[in-house]
Amino acid sequence: MSFDIFTATADIVKEQMDKGLIDVGLLMEPMDIEKYDFVRMQVKEK
Repeated sequence: MSFDIFTATADIVKEQMDKGLIDVGLLMEPMDIEKYDFVRMQVKEK
């Protein structure tokens, strides 16, 4: 099993998830999360 790490802006990550090019994205709020399944991290960003 291997993983490729991709770094980009939230807009690009969401676009690639919508196209099925990537499976998982880490995005910071605030953002529109209506159409995504998500897990909120327990640790708050400082």
